[in-house]
Amino acid sequence: MNPSDVHSALDFRYVLADGVLKKITQLDGHVVAVLQPKQTQIVQVEPIEEGIVIREDYYKFEGSNVYLVDYDFRELWVAQLPSDSDSFANPVSRVRDGLSCGSWESWTCLLSTKTGKIISKEFTK
Repeated sequence: MNPSDVHSALDFRYVLADGVLKKITQLDGHVVAVLQPKQTQIVQVEPIEEGIVIREDYYKFEGSNVYLVDYDFRELWVAQLPSDSDSFANPVSRVRDGLSCGSWESWTCLLSTKTGKIISKEFTK
């Protein structure tokens, strides 16, 4: 397991394994919740102040494959796509002004951490 796939918050740690995200107690290691993917498999988790950014595998995903959940796995927002036919193929990273992510159709987007809406986008091909 890649160390970047394990994150801790308060009394829990969050582990990405086998395409799902598990919430595990720090004290005794019990799994208390599992976040199943919406359509494909979870390939990235990125904890931020507002919650946990989830990126699912883009291949055959319909709609936006990036979304934010709180630490109890309740969905807070779904990322806006640069176009209806696009998806986020590259890892999400935290940057000073929001979240940066590259799309399949060659857009690098800056997303709001509060809403998931596109703040700016740049064609990068």
